This record gives sequence, structure tokens and C-alpha cells, in this order.
Amino acid sequence: MSIDSEGIYYFVGGGNAGGYGIALKERTDISPYFLLSLLNGELLDGYLQSYSSRFRGGFFSWARRFLELLPIPPISFITAKEERKRLVEEYKEIYKRWFEKEVKNA
Repeated sequence: MSIDSEGIYYFVGGGNAGGYGIALKERTDISPYFLLSLLNGELLDGYLQSYSSRFRGGFFSWARRFLELLPIPPISFITAKEERKRLVEEYKEIYKRWFEKEVKNA
């Protein structure tokens, strides 16, 4: 994933073909860089793989219907230390549940 801060790229294709793009609403509290870091991270990638369509070669679909299910919390970058700690613990619990499911299915 990457950021197109100038808005010069576009995506073509339909269904599960072509490219994908995410456009944040103008009045959103989500930082595009925060979102980028989550989408490029292993945690959400692994979570998405647990329910997304699998393609030949080990690839997974990042179609809208799968992206919409990702647990992306709103966050303020001036939150208190305890709030950040809570979010880390929440993500650790999500990862733990996903990992346990993967081990059972292996």
C-alpha cells in the first residue's frame, strides 16, 4: 500500500481484478499515515487472510467486502499513554485469537 497525496493515480478493474484504492472522507479523524501503517502491517494482513478469498500462488483478495471488515480503530495522536496501551492490548488479543485459529486449521 502507498499514499497518493496528490490524487494523480486512479484504479481500473472490477470485481477482484485491477487495482484497489481507498479514499478517506474529507472530514475523517483517521490519519492516512496511521491507516497506511496498519494496512502494511502483518497483523491486519494476517487477519484479512483468515477470511479473504485465496488465489492461486498464495495471494489473497483485498476487495472492498474484505477491507470493510478490518478492525481499524479511530485514534488521536495526542491520546494519553493509557489509551495507547489499551489499543496495543486490544490488537494483541485480536492477533492471539487469529493465531489460535490458524494453528487449529494447520
